[in-house]
Amino acid sequence: EPVALCGEHWKRNVEELMAHRHLFGDRYLELRYEDLVQDTHKWVREVVSFCGLDQSPEFLEYVPRELPNMNYKWETQFSEREKAVLSKIVGPYMVELGYEI
Repeated sequence: EPVALCGEHWKRNVEELMAHRHLFGDRYLELRYEDLVQDTHKWVREVVSFCGLDQSPEFLEYVPRELPNMNYKWETQFSEREKAVLSKIVGPYMVELGYEI
């Protein structure tokens, strides 16, 4: 089932990254989608700085102040069965990551 495959894929990728993030040392920056859409300019500046790139005021003029939060889409576009399948696969891991289910 596509939603199950997507859920497993996401979970495995995030688990693998989290398990090995220590290997990146100071080259690892964690950014949550929710934070990015809530305060886009702050996080874009943070990422640019983290990457050691120059920041110019002109650059931020091209970055929107806010990005639309699309986290609601799964609730409106998935069937109840798809939601149940996805929750079973990713729900416990999302709770581990600090998300409320």
